[in-house]
Amino acid sequence: MQLELSLYFSAIAFSAALVILNLILVLTGGYRQRSRQLFAALLFCALGYLVEPIFKELGNWFWHWVAGLLRNGLPCVFWLLCNYVFDDDFELSPAVWTAAGVVAFTSPMITLVVYQFSLPQPQWLLNLQSWPTQGVEIVMIIHALVTAARTTQADLVETRRMLRTSVLGVAGLYIATFVFVEQFIGLNDEMIIVNSLIFALFILILDVICLRFRDDVIGEAPVYAEIQPEVVSDEKVVVINTDTGLINQLQTAMDAEKLYRQEGLTIGDVANTVGLQEYRLRQLINQQLGYRNFNDYLNTYRIQEACQRLEKENAQKAPVLNIAMDVGFRSLSAFNRAFKDRTGKTPRQYRESA
Repeated sequence: MQLELSLYFSAIAFSAALVILNLILVLTGGYRQRSRQLFAALLFCALGYLVEPIFKELGNWFWHWVAGLLRNGLPCVFWLLCNYVFDDDFELSPAVWTAAGVVAFTSPMITLVVYQFSLPQPQWLLNLQSWPTQGVEIVMIIHALVTAARTTQADLVETRRMLRTSVLGVAGLYIATFVFVEQFIGLNDEMIIVNSLIFALFILILDVICLRFRDDVIGEAPVYAEIQPEVVSDEKVVVINTDTGLINQLQTAMDAEKLYRQEGLTIGDVANTVGLQEYRLRQLINQQLGYRNFNDYLNTYRIQEACQRLEKENAQKAPVLNIAMDVGFRSLSAFNRAFKDRTGKTPRQYRESA
């Protein structure tokens, strides 16, 4: 019994120590970056997830509640991190923070109120604390993984595309698996030990990745990926590096052949048109034209043509929907959002000011 208890605490303590080490690595040299802050919050919640059984075993109600609060926030922070990292249109608005906070804090706050005021705990209250909250958490994890998968194809930063997807994907599967185990099977002492050891292995892998590819995995985009290509008077994108022949070939496909007008155009389609391997085209657009997302690259050409048409066709008042469809957008809402992001105005406002 003593040996089992010692193994129980040792496994959890070892995993917790690795989480703390990884937390230090994440925050070193870049704690002001929002992606690092979210990643650190994820690790902090993971720490609470690991040590909660220890405080429960020791009978320390307050710290058990604090650790449970952090554990409850783990899926929510994972959802925030995945969306922030992978979805360029995602904004950490007050509504988003509020929704995540409600999911994370509802169950722990009910527990706190019940304990402080010694209230009875009917079955419906226990169900309110477990099933709906767990269900929403699972939905958030699934949505986060779908976001990571959905936006991977358009990501032009190759190392970030591979490493972030693998790290966050494995983390998401891990969280989802143990939420399911905890809810439907239950965590006995043996399962907690196994869980802690698997978690320790995952953290070790995470440490190696963070040490080798720290900026690519959790940092912001590289400097060159933040550069916004300039637009000159003839509306062509200025080349900022070498491989001029390939760039000219790509620009011919866009400017002369108007390839960007194709609805649902993928980077694979463009690669086939210009006769390049897809990974090489990703490097070309990212490292030499300064784009981090393929859709942003396409939208540069689409919005340029839309602006020209809004100016030239001002007198005829051509429907904005027709212009949006002609330049390659699938819907008016997507066009309006991309147009305002680029110009700071809606298409109607731009037309009126032209």
